[in-house]
Amino acid sequence: MAASSSSSSGEQQYSLRWNDFHSSILSSFRHLRDVEDFVDVTLACESNSFTAHKVVLSACSPYFRQLLKDHQVSPSKKAC
Repeated sequence: MAASSSSSSGEQQYSLRWNDFHSSILSSFRHLRDVEDFVDVTLACESNSFTAHKVVLSACSPYFRQLLKDHQVSPSKKAC
């Protein structure tokens, strides 16, 4: 990530860039999948089950996005 700043009339402005964002985000998602950090949903079909991340399912599939939106647990119903 690179940062640069400029000043005009006493104000500071910053510009942030992440040069290798694409490869970094892919690597991070692979790592999360491999170690199952922050897994928040389980998909089950017949005798098989798979853990997943809601945000990844939602980003990759309009079907899962709508399904997960329709079946959200309200904050008052979450287990402590």
